[in-house]
Amino acid sequence: MHTVLVGFDNGTKDYLGRREANQKGKNNLAKSLINKWERMKRIRQKTESLRWEACAYVQHRMDEFSIGKSPVRAVKLYNTSGIEAFETFVNGYHGNLISPAMRWFSLILFGENYEDVDTIHGANDFLELCETRMYGEFNKSNFYPMDKLATKDAAVQGTSAEFIIDDVERGQCIYDALPPWDFWIDSNSRGRIDTIFYRYDLTAEQAQERFGDKIPEEIALDIEQDNGDSEHEFLLAIYPRKSVRDDKGKILISTNKPFAAVTYSKSGDCVIDESGYDDFPVAVHIWEPDGTSVYGKGLVMKYLAELKRLNAMCKDELIAVQKTGRPPWIIHESQKGRFSPDPDARNYIGNMENMPRILQTVQDVGWVSNEIVELEGKIKKLFFNDLFNYLMQQNKVLTATQVQAIKNEELVLLSSILGTTQFLKINPIVKRTFTIMVKGKRLPQPPKELLRIKDALMKIELDGPLARNVKAYTMQDGLTSSLEILQTLQAMQLQNTFDNVDMDKFARRILTGAGLPQDVLREIADRERIRVQKQQMIEQQMQMQQAQAASEVARNMGGQGNLNNAQGAN
Repeated sequence: MHTVLVGFDNGTKDYLGRREANQKGKNNLAKSLINKWERMKRIRQKTESLRWEACAYVQHRMDEFSIGKSPVRAVKLYNTSGIEAFETFVNGYHGNLISPAMRWFSLILFGENYEDVDTIHGANDFLELCETRMYGEFNKSNFYPMDKLATKDAAVQGTSAEFIIDDVERGQCIYDALPPWDFWIDSNSRGRIDTIFYRYDLTAEQAQERFGDKIPEEIALDIEQDNGDSEHEFLLAIYPRKSVRDDKGKILISTNKPFAAVTYSKSGDCVIDESGYDDFPVAVHIWEPDGTSVYGKGLVMKYLAELKRLNAMCKDELIAVQKTGRPPWIIHESQKGRFSPDPDARNYIGNMENMPRILQTVQDVGWVSNEIVELEGKIKKLFFNDLFNYLMQQNKVLTATQVQAIKNEELVLLSSILGTTQFLKINPIVKRTFTIMVKGKRLPQPPKELLRIKDALMKIELDGPLARNVKAYTMQDGLTSSLEILQTLQAMQLQNTFDNVDMDKFARRILTGAGLPQDVLREIADRERIRVQKQQMIEQQMQMQQAQAASEVARNMGGQGNLNNAQGAN
C-alpha cells in the first residue's frame, strides 16, 4: 500500500507525523472528488500561514479540537490592546448589525416589472408577519452565537462559512460556523462561490447511526470489534451537480438537484452517500477580496504588522523594566558563589576595589512607552473603536462636530465592508431560512394579489443601528440638500418647479432614511383611500355649506317678499 506522511496544509510535517494510506478512490466519483480536493488544498495552502498567524495574535480559535488539532500556533503576547480593540470591533459591528434585541432586517418584494411593494395590496402586512416568524426562528435556534463566531472568523482571517441546515424532525433551522481549516472553497467562472468541501470526524457508532448500511467495511469492523468510539474522517462535497463528469462527459451523481452533496469516507476510500440541495446551503463570507485567491483578507490580517510591532515594542519595554528592577551586577571573581543581592544580605569583601556594582544597561526608555501609547491608539482607530464606542454609549456626550467627524471618516470606510457582509452572508442566510420555512409551512400564505405576480424579487433591507447610520449618512445628505433647494425655490415663489418632483416619494424617502419603521409607514393604497375619504368629507362640508347658504338666502328672500306685499295682494 502506498503511504504518505501527513502534514499541515501549509506544507509542514507537524500534523502528528503519522503516515496514512494514499487515497485514490474506488470509483470514478471518488477519484474525481479526491483530485478536486487536492487541487483546492494547493490553492488554500498559499494563504494559510498568514491566516493562522492572524488568529494567534488575537487569540481566536486557539484551543479548539478539530481534525488533527488546530493549526493555529500560540505566540507569546506582551500586550492585549490588540485583542481588546478587536473584541470591541466585533461586539460593536455584530451587535449593531445583528442582534436578538432588535429588528435588524426587513423583507421587500418587487414585481416582475419592478413594481413597488406599496402598490401590491396586503404585501406589506404579509412581509411583516413573515419577518416576525423568522425572528422567532432565529431566536429559538443557535443562530446568533454561531453568526457572531462566523463574523469573527471572517474579520480575523478573511473567510467564514456558515452552514444553514434544515432539521426536518424538529422543524427548525440549525446554523453551524465551520472551522476555517476544515473547509475549502471554489468559485465558478463568474466569481460566485458555489463549491465547498468540508472535512469532519464521526465515531463508528455515529457513522452507523447517520449512514446506516452505507458505511464501509472498515467502520463496520470497528463496531463488530466493540470499538465504536474510534473516529473516522469524512468529507462532504457540495458543488454544482453538472461540474463533475467522467471522461465521457457523463454527470457522476444520481440526484437531480442543482447542487450535489456527496459524502466521502476516507477510511473506506469510497463515496457512501449521494444527495443534493435546491440552493447552495452555505453562506461563505469573504471579508475583503484581495484579487489573488478565492480566500479573502480579514481586518486582523490587514493590520497584522501593526499588532506584531506593538507586541515587539512591549516585549522590549518589559525587558527594560526587568533590567531596571533586577539589574545585572559586576562582581569580582573572588565573590563568585558568595554574593547575594537579597534584602538584608551581608556580603564581605577584603578590598573596596572589588566592591560589587550595578551594570547600567538601560538608558531612558520613556520614548518607548510613548510610542506604545501612540501605537495602541492607532490600532484602536484602525479597528473603528471610536465609532463603536460612540454607538454603544448610553449618554452620547460628544459634540456635534466630533460626532460628524467620526461618521464622515469611519462610516464611509465601513460602508463597503457592510455591503460585502450583506451580499455574501446576510442575504444567503435570510433567503435560505425563508425558503426552508416556506417548505416546512411555517410561514403564512401570501395574499392573492401577491400570488398573481410572476417572478417576484425579494430584497433584504438591513435595519440595525449600524445599517441605519450608514444609510442615513449616505442618503440623508442628498435628501437634506434637496429639501434646502426646494425651500429656496418656494421662497423665490417658484412653486411651478415643484411639478418636477414627486413629493409623495420624496417624503417617504426622507422618513425611511431618518429611520421610520416600515410597519409605521402606510401602504400607498391605504394612503389613497384616506385621501379619498378626506376629499369626500370636504365635498360634503362644501355641500352642507352651500345648502345652508341657499336656505339662508331663501329665508331672507321670503321675508323680503312679505314686507313688499303687506296687503296680501297678488
